[in-house]
Amino acid sequence: MLATFGTLPIALGAIWPWLVLLVVALSNAAFAAAFAIIYTISMDLTRPESAGTDFTLFTTITSLLMVISGGSGLALAGTFGFVPVILGAGVLSALGLTVVVWNIGRVLDDDIQNTHHATPSTGSREPRATRQR
Repeated sequence: MLATFGTLPIALGAIWPWLVLLVVALSNAAFAAAFAIIYTISMDLTRPESAGTDFTLFTTITSLLMVISGGSGLALAGTFGFVPVILGAGVLSALGLTVVVWNIGRVLDDDIQNTHHATPSTGSREPRATRQR
């Protein structure tokens, strides 16, 4: 969100090298964090019998959505200008961050309660509560 709103002064003509460097660094850090989260969730959602296919499908869809979103943003910027697009992207990122913050506790609690572990004999994934001891 900071990187998105940080591009606003640049779009308005402020081309200070330190600001450009900061925005690029924040953008790259945000992309790295987002992909780490996406890859972690994608791996968690894979089935043991088709983990490679599942992971590839999830990450391909995510990457395609990123490319489509980036292209759409550039097309909208060509039509409406960069400032409205930056503001819209900033609002969307703020809404996304709000949804994450609002739900993170519930998601983590559900994940802890539904943790899956591989059984030594079969390698299948069973909920901890149903696993035989």
